[in-house]
Order: sequence, then structure tokens, then C-alpha cells
Amino acid sequence: MDSASIGAQPLSRARKTWFSALGVVFALGMGLGLFGWLFLLFGWFDDDMGGIHRVHDVAGTGVTIGIFMATPLLVLAFRRDDVALLREVAVAGLAFAVAAVLATDWGALVFLPIIAAPVIVLVAVSGGWRQFVAPGGGAAPAVLVATVVAAPFWIAYALTMARLQRTGFPNDPHIEMHHWTSMASMALAFVFLGLLASLRSSGWRIVAWTVGAGAAVFGLASIVFSNFVGSGVPYAGSEGVAWGFASMAWGVLILGAAELEVRRGRARA
Repeated sequence: MDSASIGAQPLSRARKTWFSALGVVFALGMGLGLFGWLFLLFGWFDDDMGGIHRVHDVAGTGVTIGIFMATPLLVLAFRRDDVALLREVAVAGLAFAVAAVLATDWGALVFLPIIAAPVIVLVAVSGGWRQFVAPGGGAAPAVLVATVVAAPFWIAYALTMARLQRTGFPNDPHIEMHHWTSMASMALAFVFLGLLASLRSSGWRIVAWTVGAGAAVFGLASIVFSNFVGSGVPYAGSEGVAWGFASMAWGVLILGAAELEVRRGRARA
């Protein structure tokens, strides 16, 4: 639907240009301004306070903002028909809101308008409100099953992270920086976005790939930062080696499920 962007009616060349330009600007704002891409790349080497924030940097910020928000916005700038990508940003924002409420981290809610702005502006520019909330193009059972199977783990992890944010000491740097909330939102986003991908709206395959990539990144971070060197103390947010490999395997499973659905669709066509 490149001729119409995410709206129901064809857009003028000027509106197409504005849509794409704003998509890039919002992506850069998320990826650079909010550190999504920066922490995804460089959070592995963060030595602040002895490196205690590395998992939170890579996963809580890198995955949640860099992969689930900035990347879809950048791709959307060049694939204006893929409404699922804009929905991904909205759903990731919903996951953050739910995590903040579970953690009673009311201060974190100030980020919601920042997350909502790209969605509202881009839908307004395209005039695609009706299509934005329209049902998907069917169902992707394999993606749905893969998501539901892992949902208990991700929900349990999210509840644990929310509890740490809710019950910890106020002067804990992880709490001051809303790190536990961001980790909870990442875990919830895996479930929410997996369900979104299973709806098969335009661009769903890319959503599935971001979910798989995010799970792989979190898993790798859990493995690399399973314990501080020379000690048995795990990095904050790390699930350790075994669960790290499990997360990576689930990421591969999501990717495989998405590609299976694509092959099925081609076979039916």
C-alpha cells in the first residue's frame, strides 16, 4: 500500500515525503535520543558503577526501545504500507505502561507521551486511523503457538522485575533509572508483540523478526553477563546461561514459525 501509506486513500507526494521523513526523525529520536540503538551496540561495554547496568542497557533499553520502537519506525519510513510496524510501537508502549503500573513506577509514565507521539503523528499524516485499528489479514497459528508456549516464562519474569522495582530501596540506582520497569516491559512486549505478529496485518513478518531478534539479544546478554568475573553474583536482570540459551532458542523458534507461515501462504497462493 505504498501508494496510500497506512491510510485508506492515496496520499499526495508531499504527504508521502512527510510521512517518510517523520518516520526517520522519530526513529533517530528513539534510537539515538533515547539511546535505543546506542545501548544495543555499546551497552555491552558500559563500565558505569562497575558495569552493573549492562543487561539493563542492552535489553531494557536496547531491545525495548532500539529493536521494538526505533527499528520499526525506520523500516516504516520506507515501507509505508506496513501498518503492523506502527502497531508494534504502540503495543510496545502498552507493554511499558502495563509494566509501570505493575511496578507502581508512576514516574516512568512520563515516557508514554514520547512513545505515543510517533504513532499519533504518523497516523494523522496518513489519515489511516480506521486501518490502524482494523483486524489483521488472518492468523499465523505457528507464531501464536510459539508465543503462548513461552508466555508463562515472560510473564513470570515481568512480574519479578516489577516487584523489584516496587519493593526496592528508592536510592537503588536500578530503581532510580527505572531499570526494573524497562526489563518488565521488555518481557511483556515479547508476549504482546508475538500476539500482534500472529494477526498477520501488513508487516507482521518484520514484527516477528524483531521479536526473535530481541529474544536472542536478551538471551545472549544473560549468557555473557551471567556472573561478575570471579564471583557467583549474577548481573542485574540476567537469567543466567541456561535460560539465556532458552531465550535464544525461543527467538529462533519465533523466526522459524514466521517463515513457516510465509511458506504456507505461498503454497496456498
